[in-house]
Amino acid sequence: LVGTTFAWFTDSVTTGVNTIQSGTLDIVLEYYDGTEWVNAEGKTLNFLTADGRTTDILWEPGCTYQLPKLRLQNNGNLALKYNFVVNGVDGDAKLLEVIDWKANDKDLTNFAGTLLDKGDKSIEIVIKGHMLETAGNEYQNLTIEGIGITVFATQMTEEFDSFGNQYDKNAAWDGTVPTAKPDTLVVDTTKKLISINDPAAFAYLNTLVNDPDFYNLYGSKWQYSIELNTDVNLLGQEWTPIMLRNFVAFDGNGHTISNLKVSTGNHAGLFGAVTCNDIGVTYFRNLNLDGAYVQGEKYVGAVIGAGTQAAVENVTVNNATVIGVKYVGGIFGSGNGSVNNSSVKNSEIRIPASGEKEAGGLIGYLSNDGAASTENKVISGNLVENVTVVAPTVASGLISQPNSSNIGGALIVIEKNALKNVQVITADTTAALEVSNNVNDKSIVRDNDIDDDCEAIVGITDSNEFIEALEAGNGVVFSNDVKINPAGMSNAYGTTGINVEKGQTIDGGGNILDIKGAGGTWDSGISTTGGLIKNITVTGSFRGIFINHNSTHAEKVVLENVIIDGTTYTISCDQGMNQDLEATNSTFNGWTSYAATLGNAKFVDCAFGEGNGYAFCRPYAPTEFVGCDFEAGYTVDPIADVVFENCTIGGVALTAGNVADLVTDTAKATVK
Repeated sequence: LVGTTFAWFTDSVTTGVNTIQSGTLDIVLEYYDGTEWVNAEGKTLNFLTADGRTTDILWEPGCTYQLPKLRLQNNGNLALKYNFVVNGVDGDAKLLEVIDWKANDKDLTNFAGTLLDKGDKSIEIVIKGHMLETAGNEYQNLTIEGIGITVFATQMTEEFDSFGNQYDKNAAWDGTVPTAKPDTLVVDTTKKLISINDPAAFAYLNTLVNDPDFYNLYGSKWQYSIELNTDVNLLGQEWTPIMLRNFVAFDGNGHTISNLKVSTGNHAGLFGAVTCNDIGVTYFRNLNLDGAYVQGEKYVGAVIGAGTQAAVENVTVNNATVIGVKYVGGIFGSGNGSVNNSSVKNSEIRIPASGEKEAGGLIGYLSNDGAASTENKVISGNLVENVTVVAPTVASGLISQPNSSNIGGALIVIEKNALKNVQVITADTTAALEVSNNVNDKSIVRDNDIDDDCEAIVGITDSNEFIEALEAGNGVVFSNDVKINPAGMSNAYGTTGINVEKGQTIDGGGNILDIKGAGGTWDSGISTTGGLIKNITVTGSFRGIFINHNSTHAEKVVLENVIIDGTTYTISCDQGMNQDLEATNSTFNGWTSYAATLGNAKFVDCAFGEGNGYAFCRPYAPTEFVGCDFEAGYTVDPIADVVFENCTIGGVALTAGNVADLVTDTAKATVK
């Protein structure tokens, strides 16, 4: 196999009109003729009876017939694994509905084995057919002209290359769609089952299920289920979404589709749409999607664009970026389907500022079925973790807009789901963690578990939006510089530009917050009782960030990529509640001081310099400085113990020998 790392071959044995098809891997199928093992190629295998007959065999309920003994031999030099599928039926396929196939007394479809080395032979395999005792008169006078028993095999992760034995672990798609149905896409007209056994088969699925001649070839779609029997690596090549209509189910069998890339218009996702108008619902389950970039317009989801009548269960999405204009979701974008016991992790769901609305960590827009019903639609048992959802308006961590419009009174019930580290960002106050727009308040939202690190954030452009969002309890992200003039809020100590009283996140987006009219001794730009402040420059006020508390809230204050300059005090605390302070990659130019009521403080990769004539730090609480740089001439006057680790002063490494150049009381300083 030059230039390949994954290959399929097939052998098939057909009773009555037997053929053997050998593919690119060299495997031999043999049968025992009573005296010796014989190559089965070109032979016809017949069922056997106890009296030695091989002809005039009639089937009746309760009878069992078997084929001659079979075995497989590995004639190549690659380790392989194999399994069996019954297919290729000609004649009255209905008869097979009441025949139970076994291989060595195990269900044939679950029978599998391995052949590691050239010359290895399988155990003897006896295939039996048993006609069920429940077979009724409707199965009389039926004839099957041929039965194909296909052996599927693929390389095992047995051989080692220079880096290990996992190089052929996963099948990879070559970016092409076969021009004809590959043998690895098996349509079992008896079991009404379509089996996908390699990437080529998966790539051809869209062609197969939308073939206008499907009914003539295989019968009614609504009788068929589809199963995935292999992992598929799409290698980031452009994928055409599968449009699946009127099938019973798609079952991923726990397999993983990886590295999906979709760039299209409406109906974007691994599957563009899953609809089932004819029979009511298509079950879509047991699939993992790992690594996806999906960009479209309307009806955009990582797994399914439009999930009309799609009942999704046990599906996971990981490391996905999903972008659309309207109706965008982590699992599906829009529809009246359902999602249960599934997860979206480490992903971003986004509608750009030029787009419209309705983005959800799980589902964008969800409606009820629209037909008269009294049975509620339940969305439950799902997990959304480490996910950011962004939209101009109407966005949420679970479902942006559920619409219980069912005329029979049935409702959408969203319950017992979990959110961890989820941020929802909109340009208005519609950002929500569970549901953004509960149409007519008809949907029931209850008993969802939301971690404290989840937050709904409002994108703001001016001071009025800023203050409105905070008063509503939302976090904010800046779209541009914001000036508050004059500051008009109070923190019980003095005037402040903004009050952060509920742990909301303030994300400056790299912009400037300029506070005017807050120049008194206790006035501040930001007064906070805890939470995250990041990516912002604070200037103009007497105190930059004032750490406070109230009767209902006090938590750790976290600063990331914050610059405080043009103020007298940078960080100040007078009446904390022992909440900690942690700052990383930030700059503090001026006087930095905080009371012992703060708790512990830690600065990592921060810079300290002069501002408004001051270059001074007086910590009353225990403080660590790690990887920090202090401007030459800067002074640290510790009231509590301080620790310096890998710090510099004026660009020179801080040591026990020169710490006195920085610290007034070296007895309180430890240098590492």
